[in-house]
Order: sequence, then C-alpha cells, then structure tokens
Amino acid sequence: MEKSLSETLERPRIVGEVQLVNGKLASSDSFLNVIGASTLAIFDGNHASLEFLNLATKDVDLALRGEIDFENTKHVVVRIAGATPIFDLMSRPVDCVNKIEIAPAALPLAPAATELEFRGPLLQSGWSVSLKEEIGSQFSIVPTPDGAERIFPVCFGTGPEEKHCYSAPSRVLKLPPR
Repeated sequence: MEKSLSETLERPRIVGEVQLVNGKLASSDSFLNVIGASTLAIFDGNHASLEFLNLATKDVDLALRGEIDFENTKHVVVRIAGATPIFDLMSRPVDCVNKIEIAPAALPLAPAATELEFRGPLLQSGWSVSLKEEIGSQFSIVPTPDGAERIFPVCFGTGPEEKHCYSAPSRVLKLPPR
C-alpha cells in the first residue's frame, strides 16, 4: 500500500497503514494501566480506522475498534467501542481525571459503555473523554436515564491550569476478567 504524509502539520493528509504486534508497555506513570497492545490503523487522508486495538492489563484483555478524525489537529476525535461490555462504576461527577484504569468486573453493576470518545488537540492538554452508555443493557442492574452520556476532562498535570490534577481520581473501567 502507498504510504504518504502531505499538507500541513495542522491539517495533515496521511495515507497508509500502521501495525503494532504484541507491543509491551512498561511505564507505570502512563494514562492507562496497559502492559501490552496490538493494533492495525489504516489512514486515508484526514481519517483513520482502527481495524482492531487490543489492550492487555495484568488481569483483563480489551478488544476495541474505532476511528480517528484528525481533519484539524487542534480538534482530534478518537472514537472507540469494545467487543465486550465496559462498565464505569464512578457515578459521582469529578473536575478532571488523570488516569484511566482497566480492571476486572466480577458482576456488572453499572450501564455498559457502548463508546468512548476522546477529544482534544494533538500533543497538548485540553482533552476530554465521553462515555456513551447503553440504556437498558442486559448487563446492567442499575437503572439510568435515557440518552446517558457522561463527559469528563482529562488532565495530565503539565500545564499551569492543571496542577490540581496530580490528586485527581483515576477513572476505573471494569470488564469481564480473562
């Protein structure tokens, strides 16, 4: 397949494929508690499809698919959906989240998230994550209002406006164990 990078840094045009097979991640300070990853991303202009994104923690394997829209790198959108149910057990609102932890769930106690959407500027702070939840999910024993979508800001603690984020809570997403 042809591989190319053209246009401007703010509005790039990328054509080609990127594949990672059995990548190992060792940092404990990362945004996700992932230790392994594999993916195939196919780029076509200012969009990419994540044909698969497989993430592993010490207890859980997570299979995802998705898409990336980088028509403008100041407004990147990454949408991913899981092949298995994903549960967010944090019901209280928070100012920001500085880490997402993936952990096993023995019993589903919350609505299943059907999609996670990350939005923000490439290589900068100002990102947010929204969880779109399945209403009336067969996995949920907790009732939720129609049209449930929760949005929370992500802070990496790098900018002056984010110094309070060092003590921000982690968002814990639960999945069925291996």
